[in-house]
Order: sequence, then structure tokens, then C-alpha cells
Amino acid sequence: MNPCHPPIAPHRALRLPRLPLLLALMTLAGCASNPIQKIKDSMPDLPFVTPPSRTHSGLPAIAPPPVGAGGKAVISDAFIDQFFQKKQVSGEELLFELIAIRQTASKLKSGAGWMDLVGAQDLAARPGSGVDKSSVAAELQSVAIGAALSGLESQLDKMLKSNGSAQELDQYLGALLEAKQALADEKIELPSGAGLNAQQKRRLVSMAAMLVAMRLSNKQLDQARKDFAGIEDDFLKLIERREQAAGLLYELLQQGGASKAGQAAGFSPADQEFLAQRRNSLSLKEFSNDMGVQNLALRLLRQRDPALYADYRSGVDRSSKRTQAYVRSMVGGAAFGSLVSGFGRQLLRVYKDKKNEEMLAALPLVLAYGVEVKRGLGLSWDVSTQGIFPDLGKAVRPARFRLSQGEQTLELGSAAEVLAELDKSEAGGLLREALFRDHALGLIYRVYLCDRAEAGRMLDRTMPADQRDLAARAYFKQADLQGFSFAASFSGRPDNARELELGDKLLRRDHRRLSDDSGGALSQIQRSVSERSRELSNDQLLRLIFANREGSAMRASLDLGRVSVRAVPSMQAVYAYEAQVDGCRSLVTPVAGEDQGNSAPPAPKPRDKVEQSRQDKDKASGGKTAAGGKPAASTPAKSQLTGR
Repeated sequence: MNPCHPPIAPHRALRLPRLPLLLALMTLAGCASNPIQKIKDSMPDLPFVTPPSRTHSGLPAIAPPPVGAGGKAVISDAFIDQFFQKKQVSGEELLFELIAIRQTASKLKSGAGWMDLVGAQDLAARPGSGVDKSSVAAELQSVAIGAALSGLESQLDKMLKSNGSAQELDQYLGALLEAKQALADEKIELPSGAGLNAQQKRRLVSMAAMLVAMRLSNKQLDQARKDFAGIEDDFLKLIERREQAAGLLYELLQQGGASKAGQAAGFSPADQEFLAQRRNSLSLKEFSNDMGVQNLALRLLRQRDPALYADYRSGVDRSSKRTQAYVRSMVGGAAFGSLVSGFGRQLLRVYKDKKNEEMLAALPLVLAYGVEVKRGLGLSWDVSTQGIFPDLGKAVRPARFRLSQGEQTLELGSAAEVLAELDKSEAGGLLREALFRDHALGLIYRVYLCDRAEAGRMLDRTMPADQRDLAARAYFKQADLQGFSFAASFSGRPDNARELELGDKLLRRDHRRLSDDSGGALSQIQRSVSERSRELSNDQLLRLIFANREGSAMRASLDLGRVSVRAVPSMQAVYAYEAQVDGCRSLVTPVAGEDQGNSAPPAPKPRDKVEQSRQDKDKASGGKTAAGGKPAASTPAKSQLTGR
């Protein structure tokens, strides 16, 4: 049956919903541009009656609910009724429910807690609650409800699948709730509460509160993107300064050789050998555009022109802070998106196949929920899978990586191109082997030592969500665990001792062939990451390159047998390098004048007293690893990794 031309039973009273809602219903049902006329054409001569429009009551602001024992708000049926009497309420008045959402979000790590927010599903519509099935309104309602729920489900399917940590979500929600004026400015119109029971009313109030949070989140994400605009120019200025410093170093090398430059900047013999080789094989332009050369040149600039070096560092700090603020917003937004998705799916389960008053009353809120989900999709950005800088700066500097083998050099624009090229030779296998190592530091573990969250994002990208959940359930022995994220686990507050030591146990040794994990979860994770390593993003491959040498990642090169992969100066490269160095610098302070590239790697920073206690026990027992031996950073790598 065509819902735009429903059959009309003769001599039957017709009860239609109010006109604005009817128009929305008809639009969802897919009717043509003039649905009302088509209905009239198929109707007998009956009066078209709509109920009077609701007007705002003008009631005073609703006071916060009383607080009971333990500091928890006491929510009575009478308190909830006030919202339906007032009709239009603000985010400030819904603050109690937003606080409840924030508190409940901490329970959602394993999928629990949705019932606290949404409430139990009614078993069936109450007798007499439906509308006559033969009426036009009933047909329109049925089609429109189905279309609205299907539309919402379609939008939820497009949402980001990655999760932030509970800590990141809590901080993100906390920032939203602190915006008092923004809360007061957000208004939500509630439907009539007639015919609804207390649980149904509370559910609608929860939906209204979530709508407020979604609107505020979308505004915050929009502002974060605007604040991040123009970052390209900032990084291009930094690259120009780096090239200038490299040019000064080249002139000094031309005048007196590497030994003179070494005396001027305190370069080690290894640094001097590297610079001499690069000067002899590269033109001035190529030399100035070498990331490893630039890193050393900055040390010379610090000695020769402290003011210019200070200006460069100021630019780095400014750009890094802007980037980090953007990343925090996007990571928090992704974590909030998971909350929005879970809440929305629970609503779908509650309202599926329902034709009672609550579903009709909730329909405008469901439509608004879908609108905000769609808007959020256009504003959010998953830095875990898509990288921080998708294609910024590529028009000016298309190459991201420089791959050399013998006399042949290729300039490639993406990690995918690099990894595909490596797989044409033994280099691809050597890289996969080096991700996790026994008796030496694997590449991902080196990243983890200075930036836990980034190491976790590498694992999240290279292991599908369903496989992560299966492995996490096996490792934690929690059958109901879902939505697990390594980035969230590594950077958040650990729930138990096993989570506390997960990063160290997983990354510090190679579990792919022989593992001390009886459940096999750790070997499953490492195999998945190895098999899908070609999916690493540009940012992540850069981190592996810079993490190749402990400490400063000074020479920005990853040598795999006869193949060398180097970073080309770009926005991604400068940020990844500075972030890696800053993360390591916060854990270890190098001695002035020493070759930081040969310094011992920093130990993992304790997350709490439990981890500190474990590390103290390790020291007391001789610092042995789970494999029974101390990790030797100086042990030659099987894959012939070097930092040159």
C-alpha cells in the first residue's frame, strides 16, 4: 500500500495528528512535495481538525533535585512531571540528568549501564494505546515511525567505531557540563506527557539531556576544527626554519668539514660520520631537505643563534599545543560518539515495533537525535584510524617518505605506498619482525615507552574491533567486555592488575612464536598487528621511524636490510618527531653533549602505586622479564635495524 494514498474507511471519524508533525511524518514516509493535497484528494468530505498548539507555560526555572545519602540526586515522579508541565526546558535544568549520564558512562566499558540511562523495555503497548489501524493517521504513524527508526539506525551505523578511554570521556563530558551559559542557552521542547507512565517520562527526559550534550559536543567539535584551521601555515614556517638551519650546517661543513661542525655543536663521532656521508652524496637542496640533517642542524643553531633557536622552539610549542588541543577534542568526541551510539541503539531496541503513545511522543526527539548524529559525523575525525593531518600540506610537499635501496631513491606520498614497496623485498618481513622483539626493544614498544596512547592507536588500527573484543575477553576473562580499545586501556586508569600490566606484557617480548600467556590472547594480538601492518597510517609509520633510536630519534631513518626509509620534512613529520622527543624527554633527561641516540631507553612511567610496586619488585629480582632475561637494548637486531 502506498502510504501517500491510504485507503479511507467510509463513515469513520478521522483523527489526525497536528499539522507540523504530520508534515514530518509524511516527509519521512517518502511522499511527494504536496502530501496534504494527496491526502485530501483521497479523503471523503470530513472536517480537518487539529488540536490547538501547545504554548509555553512560562513557569519558573526548575530547581535542581534534592540530594540524598551519598550525594546522589533523588529523582521523584513529581520532579520529572515538572518538565512536562513546563514543556520547554534548558540544558541547565537538565544538568542533573547530564551528571547522571556522566556517572553512568563509567559503567559502559563492558556494555553495562544502558538500563540506568534508558530504562527497561515495556513488554507491549498498553491496551487501547494504539490508533485505529484502518485510519490514515495510523498508517502514516506506522510508516513514519519505521522510517525514523531506520534513519537513526543508518546514521548510527556510520559513526566512528573507535572508543576513547573512560578517562577521556569523563574529561570531555566534564568540559561540556562546565559550560554553564551554553547549557542555559540550549532549549529542548518536550512532548506532552499525557498517557505516559513514570518510566517513559524519565526516558524522554534522558533523551532530551542527551540531545543537549550532543548539541554542545557538535559546537565544541566545530570550534576545534576552526581553531585548527591555519595550522598548515604554522608548520610550513617551522619547516622553513629547519631548512635554514640545515643550510647553515652545510656551509660550515663546506668550510671546515664534519670535525669543525662537531666541535661547534658537540656532535659525536657517529654524528660527524653521518653528516660527512650526507654532504658528499647530496646537493645543498637535498641536504637541507633531509629530516635527520635538520635535527642535527637545530643543535648547531642552538649554539650559534640562541635567539633564532628560541623563536623556532616557540613556534614548535605553539603549533604542538594547537595540535594537541585538536587531538584531545577529536579523541574526546570519538569517545562521546560511542556513548551516543550505544544510547541510540538502546533506544532502537526499546522502540522497535512499538506503536504506543510513548513512541509517538518520542518521535520528534528521535528525529532530532538523528539530525545531531548526522551533524556530528561531519565534524568528528578519528585520529586513531585516519591520522591527525589527513592531507594538509600535501599540495605543497607531496612526498612524505623517502625510500632508498642502493642507488635508487623513491619519494612516496603515503605509508601505504611505502609498506607496499617494502613487501617487494625482504624489507617488509624485517619490518614485521621488528615490531615485537625478544631480548631487544621492538619498534612498537619503543613508541609505548614515550607515548602509550599512540602505541595503543597503532594496535587499534591494525586489529579489527571484533577481534580486539575477543582477545580482550580472553585476556581479562570477562565474557561481556565490548568496545575494547588499546589506546583507551594504555592511557586511561587501569581497572585491575592485568590491565595495568597489559602494555608491558604485550609489547616487551615477541609472543608470536612462543608465549607465556596461557590463553593465547597476546599472541593473537601480535599476529593480527603483524598481518595488518600495511594498514598503519602516515603518522604511525613516522612514529616507528623516529622511535627507531631511543631518546631523540636524531637521524630519522629506519634501515631494513639494504632498504632505508627516511622521513621527508612535512607537517606530519615535524609534529610526530617533536611529540616523540617531548614524550621521551619527559621520562629521561639527557646529559649535555652526549649522543642522545645512544642513550638507554626510558623505563615505562608508573601509572599508579600498584605499578610502582611491581617495578620495585622487578628491580629487587634483578629486573628479569617474563621471558626470564633482561632486555638488552644494545643487542644487534635480527632485522639489521639501525639509526643511521
